[in-house]
This record gives sequence, structure tokens and C-alpha cells, in this order.
Amino acid sequence: MTWKFFPKHHIHTVIVAILLFSMCEISLSAGWCCPGCVPTASETRAETVARSDVVLLVQWVAASPQDGENAARTEYQVTLVGKDNPKLFEAKQRISLDNYREAEPGDLFFLNGLTNEEGTIDWEAPVEISETGYHYIMQAPSPELPRHKRLPYFVKFLEFPDNFVANDAYNEFAFAPFDDVVTLSDTLPREKLRKWLDNKETPQSRVGLYGILLGLCGQKTDADLLAEKFFEKADEYVFGMEGIVTGYLFLTREEGLDNIRNKILTTQDKSVDFLYPLMRAFRIVWTYGGDRVPKSALISAMRTFLQHDRLDELVIPDLARWQDWQPIDLLITKYESHSEKKHESLKRAIIIYMMECANQEFDESGELPPSAVTAATFLEKVTQEDPVLMKKVRRIYRVEPRKSPESVESPTE
Repeated sequence: MTWKFFPKHHIHTVIVAILLFSMCEISLSAGWCCPGCVPTASETRAETVARSDVVLLVQWVAASPQDGENAARTEYQVTLVGKDNPKLFEAKQRISLDNYREAEPGDLFFLNGLTNEEGTIDWEAPVEISETGYHYIMQAPSPELPRHKRLPYFVKFLEFPDNFVANDAYNEFAFAPFDDVVTLSDTLPREKLRKWLDNKETPQSRVGLYGILLGLCGQKTDADLLAEKFFEKADEYVFGMEGIVTGYLFLTREEGLDNIRNKILTTQDKSVDFLYPLMRAFRIVWTYGGDRVPKSALISAMRTFLQHDRLDELVIPDLARWQDWQPIDLLITKYESHSEKKHESLKRAIIIYMMECANQEFDESGELPPSAVTAATFLEKVTQEDPVLMKKVRRIYRVEPRKSPESVESPTE
């Protein structure tokens, strides 16, 4: 039996995987991607099984490259049938795909496909796998179950000796909403997490997750292990650092934040590559940390990034979202001192901050907060001096800012 092989889904998978880091960054507030985790694939293997019509464990038999008019071929033999909606397959059946794949006789592959309109199977790229890995996939809980009920199965396979299995178990956590991960706090393997974080052989892509998990289940003494990962390397980027710092702050709370401020943020010689993950960690703690760290302390720590030229425009939206209007005078000074075209992105961030600030509510006496008055006056000035930039901002940010006090009527009037 010969089947046409379609690699398009495989290409799509690669493209989507490249975008996943940015997607998870954007989705922090939405809560649908574990913070500090970067998935290594566009979907988990359980999701692959769920959307497939056919799932097989096959072994490689032979392959021949393209030869003149003869197309490339790779022949497999079915070992196990995991899913077969069209009822076409059985053990020992031969399948020939029109692509060339080198392997050794008996090498095992995970093969899945979907039924097309003609009733034949569009196969996706075969993935080399062990028999253990195949059984791990087929025994995994269905994606139709709530995530918090599925995750306990995958905890057992974190850092499993079979890297295929370990990667997929990690991805289940990387795609999990943080609230579902928190439900496992009392059952997470604390000692194993310490061991994995202390092991230089642990893949760096998983370190951030393990840092967060240890922060959820660990004790205050575990914070020392996490602190070593970034305090001792406070001049270089540590992979997974946002997750490590998040776990550290979950365990140490405001005291830990004070340590970061005193040992790292008060100095001016730290690289952007090192400081940006700290910013991300503060965002994670703000969104998911509950009352572990006071909001006022996080705001104060975030303000320090305004002193770094390449980070200031990145932190301004956070301060606006957190309604921190204290640095308004500093931002006006920054705007006025950055007149060059190359600083337009910074100026746009400041304008949007001012729009949010200007739109504060009236207080009980019918007065606008002083910061709102300052912001509204600033925006009218910018509108007069740089109408082109204001038009660009309004095109992106579709909220009309309040005008200056002279044209505003109090609700009490």
C-alpha cells in the first residue's frame, strides 16, 4: 500500500514553534500559558493523537532515494495500532511513504495521519520513538479532560530518561494555565526539583519551569539554591532566569525583592540581557503571585528600569497598566530630552502612558487627580508640537484622552 506524504504540517509546526515564546509573553495576563516556560513544539503529543484519525507504531523496513523517474520511497511495517478510525490497518501491514528516510531495520517511529476527502490518509512526518515513548503517548489522559486533572500524569515523566517523553511532559506544563499548575503544589516532587535545578545536564529550556515549581512547593531554604542561579551570575543572562527569579520571590516574598533591588537593581553596570528577565519575573509575580509580594513593592522595583535607556520604553506600559502615576514628571523629562527620530518608540510609550493617566476618574469632591491634570496638559502640548506622532499613536491606541482642565467639566458642576 502506497501513501502520499505531506510535509506541510511539519513545516507549519516549525513556524508556529518559533512564535510560541512571543505568544506566551503576550498571554501572561490571559493566563493560558505557563509563565516563564517556552514550549518546544506547537502542540503536545496527546493533542496530536486527539486530532489524528490514524496513530501507529511502525518500524522502518527499507528506503530508496529518488532515481530518475522513480520517486523516493520509505517502507514501514505496522507494529501497534493505537488509533484507526477508518479501520484500514493491522499489525505487520506494510506502508510505503513517498519520501526518503534513512534508518536501521527495526527502528521504531510514531506515525499519524488524517483522512482526506478521497478517503485516503495524509501522513505527517514520522517521528523516531521508543516503545516506551509510544505507550506514554497512548496512555496519556485525553486533552478533553480539564488540564488540572491531566497534569498529575505528566509530573511523573518530567526528566524521564527517554528525552522524547521528558520533552512532551514539559510541554504539557508549558501550555498549562498557571492556575492549573498551582493545584499541584502539595504533590510536586520537591527533592527532584532541587536535584534537576542543581544538575548541569538538565536541559536549559526546562530550568524556568522547575524554578517556578520549586517556588510553589518549596521551603524558604530552597530559595538559596535559586538565588545562586542569578545572584552569582549577576552580569550575564541565565537561561530560564524569569522562572528562577519568580520561584525565588514566591519563597522569599518582599525580603527577596529587597535583596534583588539592593544587589542588582541599584547598580548601573548590568546588561539589558540580564535585567529584562527580571522585569518579566516581576510581571509574573504581579499577575500570579497573589499577596506574596506587596504590589507597592513591585511597582517601586519596576520603576528602577526607567533608569536604563533600553528598558525604559518596555516598562512604561507596565507602570501604566498598574496605574503608577508617580513617575509622571520623570517621563515628561524623558520625552522632552529625546527629540531624535530614533527615540520615537519611547515617545509613543510615554504618550500612551499619559493617555491612561489623563483618563483617571474624578474623586469624590469632583476633582481630577493632579497627575491626570498634568498628563492632559502634556498631551495637548504634544498634539500642537507633533501632530504627526499623535496621529500615529491614536491609530494604534484607540482611546481618546481627556483634554486639559480648561475644557473639562466636573461631574459635580
